[in-house]
Amino acid sequence: MMTIKKPKLQRELKKGRINNDVFEEGISDLSFENEKITKKVNADEINGCTFKNVDFSDFPLNNVFLIDSVFESCDLSGTQLNERMMLRCEFINCSFVGTNIISSSVKEVSFKDCNMNYLNLSSKMKNVTFEGCNLQNSRLIETELSGVVFDDCDFKNLEIFKTSLKGIDLSTCKLNNISSDTSSFLGTTVSMEGAFEICRILGIKVKF
Repeated sequence: MMTIKKPKLQRELKKGRINNDVFEEGISDLSFENEKITKKVNADEINGCTFKNVDFSDFPLNNVFLIDSVFESCDLSGTQLNERMMLRCEFINCSFVGTNIISSSVKEVSFKDCNMNYLNLSSKMKNVTFEGCNLQNSRLIETELSGVVFDDCDFKNLEIFKTSLKGIDLSTCKLNNISSDTSSFLGTTVSMEGAFEICRILGIKVKF
């Protein structure tokens, strides 16, 4: 597994409460835990923070720069991260159901055991890992992938177009009922089961 740069965090973070605190611009160097967000988060940037068991589903984090932060067991469903940056962040056991990441820069980011069902992705991604993630029903459209790793991910019903997977090893991933153009999978590595799926996409019939 590729090594991703860790978020740069201060040794001790002051505890914060998003529902109680006022943030005029950004949220930085704070720790949040066990909170369901009940108001819109007015912040342009989150930098150097940790979030554990924080539920943003009613008030998603929309169009925020995410830098040097860790999210664990958080609900980020419906988030709109468009034309923004995600840099040196970790997401562990988080929900991204229905999230859009469009025209953004995603660099040195790891997603582990995340539910990314119905994710819409069309961005530049460099040095990013997806480990044990559910990407069913997701869409990768015109996404640039550089140093991206997918390990043990579920791609059932994935739509992928104008997104080169050349050099990427998908042999541990589940490929089933994929919708794709004929070029996105060129140069990738897949399992035997995945090879049958690629043949189906290309209109190739296999005889035994």
